[in-house]
Amino acid sequence: MYEYDHTGNIVPLNPPHPGGAIEMELEERGMTVAQLAEATGLPVEKLQALVDGKADFTTAESIPLQHYFGYSWDHFMGLQKLYDEHIVIAAKRKQWLKEQKRSKLLFWRKHRNTAAAF
Repeated sequence: MYEYDHTGNIVPLNPPHPGGAIEMELEERGMTVAQLAEATGLPVEKLQALVDGKADFTTAESIPLQHYFGYSWDHFMGLQKLYDEHIVIAAKRKQWLKEQKRSKLLFWRKHRNTAAAF
């Protein structure tokens, strides 16, 4: 399923954490996180946190990974941006729904006697 972001672009409704892209690459290549760390010069702990979805991509990690995997310069940063936007939109949507529910409840409490008269 898809939705529109703040600029009108179509985006996946629930994008996965961008670390999943690294995990898929590792599986396809039969590599471990430790082997990728050695090949890219990045710390094993940071790469593992990215793969586990517990850390966000920064340019410092993105550039060596893009060079190693052969992606364009903004591949991982684009995935991170999409994921971050989804998190913000989901939180705002949840807050909006909560406010709407509260508004309706207050409306019905205020007008319940009026509605009973009909």
